[in-house]
Amino acid sequence: MLGVVACRVEPACPPGTALDPQRARTLQALVGHPVSDPLCFGVVPELGVRDPAGRLHLHATADDRLLAARVRHLEHHAAQVDPGSGCRDRLLAEEATGWADELAHRRRLGVVDPSCPVVAAVGADAGSSAIARWLSTSTHTRAAGLRRSHARRCTMEGGARRTP
Repeated sequence: MLGVVACRVEPACPPGTALDPQRARTLQALVGHPVSDPLCFGVVPELGVRDPAGRLHLHATADDRLLAARVRHLEHHAAQVDPGSGCRDRLLAEEATGWADELAHRRRLGVVDPSCPVVAAVGADAGSSAIARWLSTSTHTRAAGLRRSHARRCTMEGGARRTP
């Protein structure tokens, strides 16, 4: 007797985004190592975000060097989080480390984004400790929004991220 199990398969990229194999190869070279998560290009918030399926949604019109640095940042984020004790502290540390890696990679690639609120607040060469302090205490809308998002994610069942 054969049993058939139905499972939901996530599309390669969600509506509003699409794969671009050539651009993905370019970004992989700029990132400096293979990226195993699907790279989906479209109109997305900021430079890019990770969805609950682990896909990276990247802004289609952004400079490839900025996107490569954002990919480095997003690799620090798990698609799912453990909402248990210390969840907010773990997410803050993950965010600060991700930003520090992104900013360092921007410097290596020779690209600057002066409109970035993290750069404006702590400087383009800030480390994760300075970024964590800013993220945890700033009233800037980006920092406050991240704290609200972390609080929401830490109380959600399974800690799933929202799809952008």
